[in-house]
Amino acid sequence: FQLLLDSPQGLEMLLQNPLPGGKRWLVWLKLDCGNGRAGIRPTDPEALALARAIAEGSPELVTLVGVYAHCGNTYGCRDIAAIQDIARATTAAVLEFVTA
Repeated sequence: FQLLLDSPQGLEMLLQNPLPGGKRWLVWLKLDCGNGRAGIRPTDPEALALARAIAEGSPELVTLVGVYAHCGNTYGCRDIAAIQDIARATTAAVLEFVTA
């Protein structure tokens, strides 16, 4: 199985609880691109530091699979154009983060 992770504390918990049999935790970094429910803001300097810590810290225990963002802030939209605007903004935020 795979996990969403959005904090250094979560990473530390995984590192302190390695999986048996040489298995690794498979982790997606959860980005909050405006929903405000879960994740770390991609503009937060800690986000890039966390991504690097996951990717480079202990690859034998934790593997960074990728980044994940959910456009949950579209639920209140009343038209397709508003949904598309949020999707474009989320895509731009994720692309800016992964190319930083």
